Amino acid sequence: MKKSTVLLVILVFGLLTLWLETAWMWAIEQVALFLLAGWCVLTLGPVRNLRGSERMLPLAGIVLLCVVQLVAHTTVDRWETTAGLYTWLAWLMACLAGFTALSDDGEREAFLLNAEIAGVAIAVLAILHRTTSHGKVFWIFETGRKTVMGVFPYENQYAAFILLLLPGAFMRAFRNTPHRWSSVAGAGLMVASVVSSSSVAGAILVLGETLLVVATVSFQLHWKLSRHIALATGILVLATVLGSVSGWGDMLTDLERRNALESRRLLTLSTIQMARERPLTGWGMGTWTEVYPAYARFDDGAFDNAAHNDWAQWASDGGVGMLLLMAAFTAMIVRPAFRSVWGIGLLFVLAYSLIEFHFQERPQFGCFFFALAGLLLAYGKS
Repeated sequence: MKKSTVLLVILVFGLLTLWLETAWMWAIEQVALFLLAGWCVLTLGPVRNLRGSERMLPLAGIVLLCVVQLVAHTTVDRWETTAGLYTWLAWLMACLAGFTALSDDGEREAFLLNAEIAGVAIAVLAILHRTTSHGKVFWIFETGRKTVMGVFPYENQYAAFILLLLPGAFMRAFRNTPHRWSSVAGAGLMVASVVSSSSVAGAILVLGETLLVVATVSFQLHWKLSRHIALATGILVLATVLGSVSGWGDMLTDLERRNALESRRLLTLSTIQMARERPLTGWGMGTWTEVYPAYARFDDGAFDNAAHNDWAQWASDGGVGMLLLMAAFTAMIVRPAFRSVWGIGLLFVLAYSLIEFHFQERPQFGCFFFALAGLLLAYGKS
C-alpha cells in the first residue's frame, strides 16, 4: 500500500471520529501518524528529497518549546502541557508525512483529488444532517447539540474544513481536466453546505476565497477574468439555492444580533492581558482554560473553553516565541500557497483563527491541516 493512501486513511479516520470526545480515538490517530512518519523517514531515499524540509522547523520549534516549558517548570499544569506536547508532535508528524509521502506530482494530485471527494461526501452528509439528524451524528449518536454538520459538532470548524478543500475544487472546475464538471458540482455543494451551516464568518470567508481563487487562476492561465467569473457565479448560484434549505434564516438571525463579536473581543483582550503577564515563557501549552478565569471581563454563565482567537491563545500559552514560530510558518507557506492555488485554503484558515479556535479542540482537524501544509511544502520544492 502506498504511503499516500495510508496517510489519507489516517486523516479520514480522524475526521470521521472527531465528534467523539474520548481520548483513545485521538490516541489511535497519533500512534498511526508516528508510525507512518517513521516509515517515511526510513524509506526516504536520497538526501535531496529533504530539500524544503527546513520550512517545518517552526513546528519542530513549537514541540521544543513544549519540552522547555516542562523541563523549566514554567507551565501551570504539567499534564495539559504534556498533552499539548504530544498534540504538536502529532501535527509535526502529519506535516512530515505529507511532505515526504506526497512529493511526487502524480501522488500529490491523486491525494488532493481523493481528499476533495471525501470533502464533497462530508458536505452532502452535512447538509442532510443539518436538516434531518436533530444533532445526532449518522442519525444515531447524540452530541448534545441541536444541529451538527456531518461529523463536525461545531459549524465554524466545519466551515474551516471546507475552506481548506474549496480552492482545489475551484481549480479543477476552472481548468480543462477530466473531472471538471464533477468539480463544479462539488464546489457548489461545498459552498452550499457552509451557507446551510449558518456560519456567518464562514460564509463571508468562502465568498472571499472564491473571489481570490478566481483572480489567481485567471492571472496564472492568462484567461479573461469574465470567463472565470461567469463559472464562479454559476457555482455560487447553485450553492445559494441548495444552501437556502435551512441556512439563510439562522444566518440572518445571527446577523441581527447586536455586538455578535463582543464576547470574542472581550475574550481576546483578556487573553492578550494574560500573554503580557508572561511574555517570554507563556502559561504553558493547553492551560488557557485554567488561567483565564482570573482575567475574565464578563460572566455569562457559560464555560469558556477557548479564547476564540487561536493567535492570542498561542501567545498566552507559549509566549512571544510561540507567536513568532507560527508567524514564521505562515510566512513560509504564502508563496507556495498562491503558486499551487489550492494552498490558499490554509491561509484562509489561519486568518479565520483570529476569531475562532480551530486548533484548540478536536486536534484531528489540526492533523488534516498540517498534512496539507506538508503537502504544500513538498509542492514548493519544485
